[in-house]
Amino acid sequence: MKEAYEVRIDSIEKTSDTLSDRAGLTLFARYLSKIGIYSLTNKYFGSMRKSKKGIPIENTFKQLFCSLVRWHIAPSNPF
Repeated sequence: MKEAYEVRIDSIEKTSDTLSDRAGLTLFARYLSKIGIYSLTNKYFGSMRKSKKGIPIENTFKQLFCSLVRWHIAPSNPF
């Protein structure tokens, strides 16, 4: 059985490593969580789910928001 754990980013520093185009999405997703956007999406769109078997509506919007940001940064390769 897999153990669930949470990765926390404590600081942002300069690096010489090569970063992928998804490097800032973790910070962006955490920011959206801290401002409460996912609870709002659940409030307004949570009733769209017909069954609890699918992915939570918060995860759907998290993927949507991150995809939109990623596409905006690198529009030549949106996915």
